[in-house]
Amino acid sequence: MKHLIFIFLAVIFICFKTNAQVPVKVFEITNILVDGCAGSDEGRNEMVLFRIGPNPVNVSDLRVDGAGATGLISTNRWPNTNNIWRGIAPPPAKPSEISQINATILNCGFLIEPVNGILPAGKNVLMITSTEFSTFAHSFTTLQDTLYVIFQNAGNTAGHFVNYGTPSSLRTMVLTHVPTNIGDTVIYDRSLLVNQLQQPGAQDGAAVAYDWPGNPEYYNNGCQAPYQALDASWTSPSQICSSNSVLDLSMMIDGTPGGTWTGTGVSGHFFNPAGLNGTYDITYTVGTPPCSVSETQQITVIESPSAQWTPPAALCSDASPVQLNTLISGTTGGTWSGTGVSGNTFNPSGLSGNYSITYTVSIPPCSDSETHDIQIIPKASAQWNIPPAFCDNSVPVQFSTLITGDTGGLWWGTGISNNLDGTFNPSLAGSGQHTVTYGISGACGDSLERTVIVHESPDYVLASTDESCIGQSDGSASLIVSNGTAPYSIEWSNLSDSDSIFNLSPGLYSFTITDDNLCQISGQVVIIASQEDCISSNIFVPNIFSPNGDQINDILYVRGPAITSMRFLIYNRWGQKMFESNNVNTGWNGQYKGLPAELGVYNWMLEAQLLNGNEVKKSGNVTLVR
Repeated sequence: MKHLIFIFLAVIFICFKTNAQVPVKVFEITNILVDGCAGSDEGRNEMVLFRIGPNPVNVSDLRVDGAGATGLISTNRWPNTNNIWRGIAPPPAKPSEISQINATILNCGFLIEPVNGILPAGKNVLMITSTEFSTFAHSFTTLQDTLYVIFQNAGNTAGHFVNYGTPSSLRTMVLTHVPTNIGDTVIYDRSLLVNQLQQPGAQDGAAVAYDWPGNPEYYNNGCQAPYQALDASWTSPSQICSSNSVLDLSMMIDGTPGGTWTGTGVSGHFFNPAGLNGTYDITYTVGTPPCSVSETQQITVIESPSAQWTPPAALCSDASPVQLNTLISGTTGGTWSGTGVSGNTFNPSGLSGNYSITYTVSIPPCSDSETHDIQIIPKASAQWNIPPAFCDNSVPVQFSTLITGDTGGLWWGTGISNNLDGTFNPSLAGSGQHTVTYGISGACGDSLERTVIVHESPDYVLASTDESCIGQSDGSASLIVSNGTAPYSIEWSNLSDSDSIFNLSPGLYSFTITDDNLCQISGQVVIIASQEDCISSNIFVPNIFSPNGDQINDILYVRGPAITSMRFLIYNRWGQKMFESNNVNTGWNGQYKGLPAELGVYNWMLEAQLLNGNEVKKSGNVTLVR
C-alpha cells in the first residue's frame, strides 16, 4: 500500500571538472568563476558552482565565509573581505531573467530556480553573486542539461574574489551549512589564474575547478558559464567466463561518471556474464536525451560450464542412497565431494545434521562449482492450523501460536520475517495468496505448507484547502479512494461519512476508510487558520481538479468576489505556459492546444487588483486528475 503524493520534480544532471556522483558531506564546491565578464559590473556576475550531498538543503541555510591574504577566515565575508555575505534571495527570484537565458540555449539545457527554496540531494547548483546580474554577460548557449540556479541578495557591487596578481597570494572561500556548521573550503592562488590562452595573466573568464579533496585546476573559458561537455568514453574488459563475478562497469569509465549502461547482461552499472555466450554490444550514455552522448564497445563472454544442481529435500538417516547425477540441472560429467559421497552417490546412513556437498565441472579455460547442504533429520509432526485472512497493513503475527504438532521448527515463505517464531508480516508479503511452510526436525523430517491470504487495503489521495481568511471557517478536505475492495465506508472525526467535507474550522480532522474486506487505512488533515483579512485573502485557486466531463470540478477557476482585474497563468513542470486568463469567469479545462493535458502537478501564478485598491500576487500548484 502506497499513498499517492504528487510532487513537482526537475531532473538535474550536469558534468563539471569534478566527480558527478553524490558527495558524502553536505555539499562540495566544484567551480569558482573568479574573473567574471560584464566589465565594471563584474562583481554582480561572478559564479560559484557546487553539488548537493545526500540530503536536501534549504537556500536560507547557506552562508559564505572568506579569507584574504592573511588566511584568517571572516564569517559572513567573501574572499574579498570588503564584501559581506547578503544571503540568498528567496526563489523564484528572477524568473523572467532565467526565461531569457533559457531562450538563448541552443542545445536542450535548462536553468531552473529551486521549488520552495529546497535544493534536492545530489543536484548541481549555480550561485550567482547578485540578483542584479546581467543576463547577457555569460553565455549558456551550449548547455546540455538542467541546472539549479540561486542568487545572492543585491547590495554588493565590487568583485567578491580577487583577480590575477603577483606575487603569489592565497584566497579562501568557505560555503557553510548553518544548521550543521559543516562546510566546504576551497583555496586558490591568484598568481596562478590564467587568461584565455590558458597562460598566467589577467583576463575575463579566469576560473578554478576543484575535485572533492579541494585540489585546484586553473582554466579560462572566456565569457561562457562554467560547464563542460559530456564524455562517454570507457575501456572494455578482456574476455571473461560466463561464471565470472558480476563486473562493475563504473570502474571502467574514462570520461564523465554517473551515466547509464545498456546492453545484454547489464543491470544498473553492473554487467552479469551469467548465462551469456558470445560478443555483446554494451553502451554507456551520459546526460538526458536528446542531450546525451554515448559510446558502444564489445564484451566477449566465453560460456562456462554450469555446476547447477538441486539438493534433495531433508532425508531420514535410514533413507536409501541418493544418485547425485540425477540432481544435475547444469553440465554433466563433473565430480562430487563431501561427507557421505562415494563417486556420484550420497549415502545418508549413519549421518545426522547438515552436510555440504560440492559438484565441480571443468571445461577449460572455464570451470564452475556449486555447493548445497543436504540435511539429515528425524521425523516430526509439522501440523499447524490454517491462518485467517489478513490485510496488507495488518500488524505482524506469530504463526507459532497456530502449531498443533511439535514445536522447535523453522518457518519460511513470502512474508516471513522471523524463521524461529514464524512472524508473518502482511505488509512485507503484499496482497495475494502466499505459501508459508513450517518444517521441524525429529525422528525424520516433516513439513507442512499452507496458503496465506492477504487482502489489499484501500489507498487514497487527499486534497485540502485551508481557511481562506480570518474567521471564515471555509476549509475543506476531499478523499479519492482506490485499491482494496469496494464498496468503501469513510468515517471522519466530525462524524461525516462523505468522501468530501466542507465548511471546516481550523483544526485537525482524522478519518478512517474501510473496504468490503474490513481492511482499513487512517489518516488526518490539518486545516490551517488564515492570518489574512477576508477582502485580501478571499482569493481561491483549487489545488486539484478533474476535467473528466462529469460536470463536477471540470474547470479550474480563480475565485474571489473582490477581484476587479487579474492575470492567471498555468505552467507545466518544464516551465511551458499551458493556459492564460484575464477573466475570473474564464478557467482552464485541462487541455492544451485542443488535446487533454498530461496528469500531474502544474504551477500557477496570479496577479490581481482588488476592490479595496490592494494588489495581490500569489502562486501555487494544482494537481490534474481524471
